[in-house]
Amino acid sequence: MVKEIEGLRDQLIAQVDKMVDDLLPPADTFDGVATRLAAMKPSRLLAPLIEDLKPLTDLLAKLDPSTLMQPLIDAIARVKDEVPHRLTGWRPPLTMSLLPSRMVVATARRCRSATEIWRAKHGD
Repeated sequence: MVKEIEGLRDQLIAQVDKMVDDLLPPADTFDGVATRLAAMKPSRLLAPLIEDLKPLTDLLAKLDPSTLMQPLIDAIARVKDEVPHRLTGWRPPLTMSLLPSRMVVATARRCRSATEIWRAKHGD
């Protein structure tokens, strides 16, 4: 009886192995997919554009960043210089009265400090 059960088990294993082999595609199918995926690397796809964009790349390399950014740096400096002047005489809006008093006091101190710094710098 044990030999019969073992024989049935071996037949079942053989049938399952055959079924799995029938369900899976041939191994060379995956080789073709892997080859196509390797060809889709960005470096290979974008290689033609590198040559086409070389003049633009060369032009950008010659540009001086300080020349391009200087107007922005100057504008930031002007705003930075004007902020304390603009805050002179600033009073908290009505909505700030709804904030906890510690926040109002801290904000007022910051504004006062900014005003004092501006006055010391500009002699006002």
